[in-house]
Amino acid sequence: MMGVQLPKGHATVKLAYKVPGLTAGILASLIGLIGFAWTQWRTRRRLHNQQSVD
Repeated sequence: MMGVQLPKGHATVKLAYKVPGLTAGILASLIGLIGFAWTQWRTRRRLHNQQSVD
């Protein structure tokens, strides 16, 4: 909990929260997704090449 002292009368309070590690999490997810897609592409390419040879 956090307390904030305000002057008497009208006051506007704005609360903002930034998730710690959001940028690092998004970056790690993108790298993982790209790595997964690349692995799938390589595997399918290898299987297709093996079927073409047979």
